This record gives sequence, C-alpha cells and structure tokens, in this order.
Amino acid sequence: MQRAPENSAFEGSRKPAVWPQDGGEMGALVRAHAWSQTPLGPRENWPQSLKSAVDVALGSHFPMIVLWGPKLIQIYNDGYRELMGNKHPAGLGQPTCECWPEAWGFNEPIYERVRAGETVTLKNQLIPLARRGPLEDAWFTLCYSPLREEAGSIAGVLVTVFETTARIEATARRDQIEAALKESEERHAFLLQLSDALRPLADAVEVQSEATRLLGEHLQLDRCYFFEADAQAGDWVIRRDFRRTGQPSVAGRYAPADWPLVDEGFQRGEPMVVPDVATTPLLSGAERLAFEQLGIRAYLVIPLVKQGRFVGGIAATQAGPRNWASGAIAIAAEVAERTWAAVERARVEAALRASEEKYSTLFESIDEGFCIFEMLYDEAGEPSDYRFLEVNPAFYRHTGLPEATGKTIRGLVPAHEQYWFDIYGKVAATGESVRFEQRGEGLHRWFDVYAFRVEGPERHRVAAIFADITGRKQTERAALWLASIVSSCDDAIISKDLDGVITSWNKSAERMFGYGDKEAIGRPITALIIPADRLEEEEEILRRLTRGESIDHFETVRRRKDGSTLDVSVTISPLKRQGRVIGASKIARDISERKRAEALRELLIHELNHRVKNTLATVQSLAMQSLRNAESAEAGQAAFESRLLALSRAHDVLTRENWEYAGLKNIVAGAIAPYSAPYRASRFDVQGPGLRLQPRAGLALAMALHELATNAVKYGALSGDDGRVAIHWRPEKDGEAGRTLLRLRWTETGGPPVAPPGRRGFGSCLIEQGLAHDLGGTARLHFRSSGLLCEIAAPLDAIAAGGVGGSQPEARIGEREP
Repeated sequence: MQRAPENSAFEGSRKPAVWPQDGGEMGALVRAHAWSQTPLGPRENWPQSLKSAVDVALGSHFPMIVLWGPKLIQIYNDGYRELMGNKHPAGLGQPTCECWPEAWGFNEPIYERVRAGETVTLKNQLIPLARRGPLEDAWFTLCYSPLREEAGSIAGVLVTVFETTARIEATARRDQIEAALKESEERHAFLLQLSDALRPLADAVEVQSEATRLLGEHLQLDRCYFFEADAQAGDWVIRRDFRRTGQPSVAGRYAPADWPLVDEGFQRGEPMVVPDVATTPLLSGAERLAFEQLGIRAYLVIPLVKQGRFVGGIAATQAGPRNWASGAIAIAAEVAERTWAAVERARVEAALRASEEKYSTLFESIDEGFCIFEMLYDEAGEPSDYRFLEVNPAFYRHTGLPEATGKTIRGLVPAHEQYWFDIYGKVAATGESVRFEQRGEGLHRWFDVYAFRVEGPERHRVAAIFADITGRKQTERAALWLASIVSSCDDAIISKDLDGVITSWNKSAERMFGYGDKEAIGRPITALIIPADRLEEEEEILRRLTRGESIDHFETVRRRKDGSTLDVSVTISPLKRQGRVIGASKIARDISERKRAEALRELLIHELNHRVKNTLATVQSLAMQSLRNAESAEAGQAAFESRLLALSRAHDVLTRENWEYAGLKNIVAGAIAPYSAPYRASRFDVQGPGLRLQPRAGLALAMALHELATNAVKYGALSGDDGRVAIHWRPEKDGEAGRTLLRLRWTETGGPPVAPPGRRGFGSCLIEQGLAHDLGGTARLHFRSSGLLCEIAAPLDAIAAGGVGGSQPEARIGEREP
C-alpha cells in the first residue's frame, strides 16, 4: 500500500478552524468575548443561522448589527462600532434595550414588527442618542430585516445603518443661509422701492399714505397706518390708512386713554407684538371688544421715540391670528424710521419753501450732506488736505463730524485716506465733475458722492453732495459678513447668560465701552455698562428673555469705562439650546451723533420759523406806514422801496455774522452808504467804538438811521452842498441808574434852517416810539434852527450781543466788525 505524502491533509485529521475567521477588529473582539456569561451561551454552541448572520455583518463594509434572541443581544461590525461612540466596547453582547435606553421607545415597536416577519426601512430618521454623553440629535437611514433560525422561526433582527447627520445638518445650514440671503435681498429690494417712492413726495400725508401702502402690500396686511402723537392737542391722529377691501377705516383723532394700543413700553420705544387678541393676556375684556369692533385679531405696533418723547409709529393689523415673524417686525421698524424721516423731511422742505428765497436753496436736499471746501497743496503741488468753507446740517448726520466749518479734514480725521485728495484734486484742476462710491476708513462709513468744481480753477474750490450709504453697503455684503460679522461689525455684539454674566465681547464693544474682552468676560453686565438708574430695565430684559422674547431696536443709555454715557440702540435675542433659553445675544449701536443731529435740526426749524415771522411782520409794517402816510402812490412806493432796501442792508450785516450779532459800525456804514458817494464822503463825520448789538437792536437802529438820512437828503443838511452830518456814539455810565448806556447823536449842520414840523410823520414815530421801544431806552428829535439833532440812549447790557460789549479798535466805515 502506497504511503501518503507527509504534507497531505485528510478530512479526518484537519483541526477545526477558529470562528469567526475574519471580521477585522470586531471579529477579534467577538472571538475573545466571554459569551458564556451572556444569554447566547458559548460561541461553539451558537446555531449556524446566528453564525451565518454574524459572518454577513462582520464581512460587510456597511455598518451592521445583529440582535439575537429574546433580549436582542448585540453583535456588530467595525462600521457600526464607529456609530457607538462611548457605548463601545461595553455594547458588545449587551441587550440593545440596556445599551440604547434613549432610543428604546422608538425601536421597540419596530422590532415587534420585524419579529412578525416584516422588513422595515426608514430614511433620514431623527433619533436622539446619548452616545457621547449628553443627548444629541442624529439622523439615520436604517433597514431592519428578520433573521430566522434553522427551524424557520424568527430569532433575531439584522439592522443595516447609514448615518446621515452630517449631510442633514449641512443641508439645514445651507437652507438657513439661502433663506437669510433671500430675505436680505427681498428686504433690500423693498427698501429701495420705498426710498424711490418716498423721495419725490413733498406732502407729509402723502408720504405716510405711500409708505403704509407699500408696507401693507409687502407684508400682505389687512390694515396698516402711520399715527402721530399731537402734543399740543393731547391726542393721537391717523391721517390716512391702508386697508384691504371690506376693512373699515380708522383714520381720525383718538384720545390716548381710550385707545387700546396704549402701553408703557411705547414711551421706551418697545414694539407691541400680539399674534392673537383673543388669547393674549395683555388686553382686558373691554379692549378685546374694541379690537373686535375694528375687525382686528392680531396686531403689530412699532412706536417711535425721539429725544426721549413718544411721537407716533406704525401699526399693522390682521383680521385673523398671525404669528409675526422677526423679519416682518424688523422691516416694519425700518419703514417706521424711514417714514418718520421722510415726513420730517417733507415738513421741513414745506416750511423752507414758504420762507425767504435766500434760505430755500440751503435746505432743498436736506436728506443729503452738502459741503464746499478749498483744496490745499503741499510744497510739491500735490493735493494733501482740504478746508471746509460751508457745510449744511445734514453734513453732521452723514459724517459724524461736528463743527467742521473752518477746519481741515486732516485736523478732524488724521487718518483720512490719500485717494480722497487725489479725486477732489483732479476735480479742482480739471473742472470735471465725478460721481463715485467710496469708504472713509477714518469715519467708518461708506459714501455716495457727487463732486464738482465751484468758481474758477484758481480758487481750488470743490462742492460735494453726498449720502451715508453704510446701511446699503452692509446689506449688499450681508453674505460675506455671515462668517465674520462678530469680529468685524461696527456695532458692539455681546452675549450673556441668564444671570447677566458676559460670555462674549467683540472689538466694537471694546471700542464703544472702553473695556477689553479680558476685563468684560465673566463679569455681570450690570456692573460694567448699565447705569444705576437703568438696573430695573436690565431686570425686565432678563425676564422677557427667559420667556423667549426678542427685543428689537430698543433705545437706551449705557455707561463707558471712563464713566461717561452714550445713547445706544439695542437689539436683544434669546440664545437657545435644544429649545431652552440659555442666554442672550445683544447688539448695541452708538446713536449719539444721530441724537445730536436730530436736536440740531429741531433747533434750526424753530429758529428759521421765528426769523421769517419777524421779517414778514416788519415788511408788513413798513408797507402800511409808507403807503398810509404818502402824499401820492408814487411817493409811497418810493418810500417803501427805500425802507425795504434799508432793511435788506441791515439783514446783510446780520447774515454775515450768522444772525448772532450786528456790528454798530457796519450798521452806520450801511445806513449812509447810498448818500456817501465820493463827492459826499467828507460830509459825514462818524466816530465811535466797535460794538456788537443784538439782531433786534441792530435792525431797529438801522431803520432809524435810514429815516434820518432820508430826511437829511430831502429837507436837512444833505439837501444842499455845504451841509454836514456827525454821527457819534460812546458807552457812558449813568450815575442815577448805575448802568452803562449807549449814547448816539445824529447832528446836522450847514443845511437850511429847520423848524418843527406841523405833524409827526412815520419817520418821527419810528424813531421816537418804535426805536425807543425796541432799544428799551429813549430817542429824542430836536428841530433846532441850525439843524436837526437826534439823541438816542439805551442800556448797553440789554442790547449788546453777549452782555455789555467792550470797545473794539477803530475800523474804517465798511469794514467788518472785529
């Protein structure tokens, strides 16, 4: 019998292979696991059906887990091990209900269906899991398949798992960004439409009507209206409202006590947001009934507070419940602000159109900044700076540079960029106008500028009409700012927890408040920037945040590190985690310059109104007196024109000094200018110190001197060739009253003999009564045979600009007062 080779193998002599033979790391763990201590028992006693299922799982490149037996004991492969997180390796051989208790409520019904013979497939299923500690959301695509034993009954479940969390979250982030961009684009387009619609409107009511119509159509409102608080009448007025068909109009006047929208938050500028009148706890039964009668079920009110005073706002209503989105609230707030600005602009422009012609052009484009400046050059002839000669009120609002007239831009903004000088230098040199958009880094603003040369090229003067377009640029670049807004935003962005402790602090917060991030983070916000009298305000903010509310465009006061305060506009939003409020994000914007600009504009309007009324009253009086006392219509017209020219010359004196004072020498020079031609100049003897008089006193004195000069030409010293007029004045102590008086004497000599007139004309009354009244002193006319003498005395402290004026160096007639 032939001997078999030594290296040959026979079926009966081969050693049994170790199972499972492969399966990577999990295969080794399955071989090494103490299965005898589990309900499955020793591995060698497992049925072939279980081994086959485990072989399939271990050999698969997809995450798989075998759940076997009544307790669904877990056996999984390398792919599934990656999904286990901290639950591996303890999960091997563990009942799945013990390993995944947080998902058992979801999985148990599925396992029952599979044990009944059903294969279950789920796509992108959300299953919260605690595989790395805290419970976290996770998404999976799963297939649950029944596993049968040799007898054919179902003994287990094979689960194939694909985790889609990263893809789902990435899709959600993409959708969120796209939604934000779409909302930003729509908002920008709407605001451009609003600006274009409001810009040509000159009537305040038309502005309100058009703005509310556009907002109502954009937000698909049932009713929208702009309302104003009439401080004088003590009520609120709605001049016109936008409404859909079938909605009654609410235009009219309302007493605040009877108006259901009244809320203390109005005085603080807080929006009122009511999704459903029927369920809100903010309203009483009577107020709900009032809303029902007006056909209102949901409403949104954006109040406007200017200079600490509630002035009105925009209201939007729906006939049915409405959950007001934050975007709708924000755009309504923007429309309210722009409508108020447009209404103010329309009213200012209407007032200016009714004023004197020389003031109208200054304010025709009050929304835009305007300035005239002179280019300055270095030794090499290159443009290096420019000095502001004139600026309009809007200049300050658009640039934030107060009191710029007479100053250079380098002095105001040392870091002003060279390209500004290059652009303006070219305009001054070539006379070619240019329109451009540019950012002023030193001013932290974007500008839309139209620049053109004024006067000749030798004056190097340029005018610029410009607007601050920072807001528009921010909207255009919103997509780029999404990743860096916190670090690069000009606004202070702060986050805090529910105890008010600061958790983040950006660079703008450091610039605005003076604290570095290391000084601020970890400290209570109340101890850092909240003034003592605003602590209750912060407590109310925290209470509202705890309820999940947002606070939009809330204007308040905050404190800097150096103890000074600043006006800010604050937007506060709750920060949530898994649906629970954990803190707040706060955005603070410095609105100090806007507050100052608003106050300046209000002052300018009142001052202009006062001056125009006074001027018109004076002109009316001149006309009546000139025509009433005239011997003929021609004489009356000539007298009126002469007096009007005298008033104009007096106004010229005041205008040169911005109506702050009138120089006495310039008043005298203006009064005698028409009668001091070269051959007559030597006939006037003018002596007196330089004094600055208040505008009213200067006007009165100018008109009196005009009457004296006119009379001298007609009947007195200037009617012949030899007469002379002496005009002397001086401050003099009044021993009896203890005051300093201004004494002025008009003395005529060398003219025809003078006799007292038979009746007193307008000129005499103007001097002896009107002038005495306006100066608070005395004025006397003495008709001496040698010539007329007029003596005027007035308390200097009552008529001098800034109190008692001291004597100034002598100036020649026609020079500006020193």
